[in-house]
Amino acid sequence: MSLDNLKYPFILMAFLLASFTLPAHGKTIWHDWYVTNEINDNGQPIRPRNNIFNCSDRIYAVVSVKDIKHETHVLVVDWVDPAGRKRERTEHVFEYYGGRHTMWAWLTLHPPRGSIALRLLNPSVGMQDFIGLWTVTVSIDSSLIGKNKFEILC
Repeated sequence: MSLDNLKYPFILMAFLLASFTLPAHGKTIWHDWYVTNEINDNGQPIRPRNNIFNCSDRIYAVVSVKDIKHETHVLVVDWVDPAGRKRERTEHVFEYYGGRHTMWAWLTLHPPRGSIALRLLNPSVGMQDFIGLWTVTVSIDSSLIGKNKFEILC
């Protein structure tokens, strides 16, 4: 796909970084989150240097929390495709005991059966539904932490 054929005249910065505070039982809690396609040598997601995601990338939503109530919490990450369909939902139940707690969810796009051979010639074959502007939302205990957009190109 050439840049001339893109729906959007620019490549949206896919790196998301946000610190939010939400009230929790009269206390302010701290959150930090970003989206990346890069991992370190130990297989853990790291803040990206590159802001462009490809159809073949594993895309991570990384969430860190601290100063929340010492109890069981639920992290929810929703991945919504360019057509507005929810493609993936990750729910992660975790116990918080103090300090900084980091978790991540990931999205991997899979082409339809029979298109793999054709993808050697054209990586976007069978992936048209995935190309474009995506939305990812992150919430903890039903409280929205953030919602942002990133773009996938093939």
